[in-house]
Amino acid sequence: EARPPATPAPGPERAVPAREPTAATPPAPPPGAAVPPTTAAPAVAAVAATAAPEPDLTKLPAEDRTRVLVALDRERLKKISPLLGTILKVCPVEEKLLIVQGFARSGEKADAPKLQVFLTDSDPRLVVAAIEALRDLDPDLLSPHLPRLIQHSSDQVRATAMRVFALFDKKQAISLVEKMLFSLQPKQRALAIFSTGQVDFPSVRDLLLRALSKEQIPENARQICTILRAHLDEELVMSLDGAIATCPEATRDTLEAFFAEAVETLRRENRTRFAGVEEFRQESRKRIAAEEQRQKSAQPSYALKNIQKMRQQKAAEAPKVDAGLVQFTVAAFGIGAVLTALIWFLFLAPAAPPPDGGSTPGRRPVSSPATQVQAPRNIEGVVTEVGVGGQIEVKAEGPEGERFLIECRDSGIPIPAKGSRFRGQVRPTGQEGKVVLAELLAIY
Repeated sequence: EARPPATPAPGPERAVPAREPTAATPPAPPPGAAVPPTTAAPAVAAVAATAAPEPDLTKLPAEDRTRVLVALDRERLKKISPLLGTILKVCPVEEKLLIVQGFARSGEKADAPKLQVFLTDSDPRLVVAAIEALRDLDPDLLSPHLPRLIQHSSDQVRATAMRVFALFDKKQAISLVEKMLFSLQPKQRALAIFSTGQVDFPSVRDLLLRALSKEQIPENARQICTILRAHLDEELVMSLDGAIATCPEATRDTLEAFFAEAVETLRRENRTRFAGVEEFRQESRKRIAAEEQRQKSAQPSYALKNIQKMRQQKAAEAPKVDAGLVQFTVAAFGIGAVLTALIWFLFLAPAAPPPDGGSTPGRRPVSSPATQVQAPRNIEGVVTEVGVGGQIEVKAEGPEGERFLIECRDSGIPIPAKGSRFRGQVRPTGQEGKVVLAELLAIY
């Protein structure tokens, strides 16, 4: 009987070799491990982020809008600048502060005019933020507003404006504060006192002491004393005693109390050699008297005694004049004047015209073309004058008694003598008054 083949006994299983990972089949992750994202996922996310448009701040919730404004950079500022007016209408003060701070952090000079509107905002925080932003972006745009901002109702705004003003133009800032410090309005003086606290003390030390000697409001005087209290030294307290000597009665008690406090502070801290207030005051008054005496002895150059002294010195230094030299100069000028007059009348003065109105022989008048007569004339008369230059004067016969000044030099005809009879032909060339000017053509 055929029997089925026996089944072999089970043995250990033969391990199947694992397949090597290839580039096409990445290795499988271990059990329980998170599946890593594919390499294509980050690229897709980056493209999506780049293509995503900038969110509209006016439509975002408050929390999201705040998150965007906190991270404002140059690119986002460029995007929101066209919508800045609309954004400012809907956002609260806190978000406006973030916008101003964003411009201060990442803005440019061209953005400065956009922040100028915040200088007149009712919220002091915005005004302060705008001052600090414009200080960095465009100081020239901010400068005209600083004198007004120094008088702002907010202490924080005044302090910030004064610090920035002193940074730009310290001399002008102190000059403005000085004008306010001696104003007739107590409020203006109070604002000025506050502003001096924002400038280095040595620059306003003498100004505060001078104001203290004139201040009539005790509260303002106490504010000045508060500033002085932080800079006490022996010289300052002695100057304070000088201010007390001339201060109004309304503030004397306040200043006396502060003086005693200041002396005690210096004594307690071993910063003075004087034992008490009275000893300190005695030394102070001695210094004041010595200073007054020095000022009296050092008279200004315009004092009366100095003026008289300078006049005496100038008189002594003036050159002495020789009396003989003066007489010689006067005589020389007199003789020169006499000689000049004689030369004029004897040699240079023109001759007077003849009494009968005729022309002087020897002078050839210039004829006027308008009065020239070209037709020759025959005349008879008497030679009344004979000139050196070849001219003769003839008085014609007849009722009219015409006078002729005849030029004979170029005719080649002998000149007749004075008083002789004249008969000849002449050509008139002009007329001078009642005298006919003519050229001699012939003598008969």
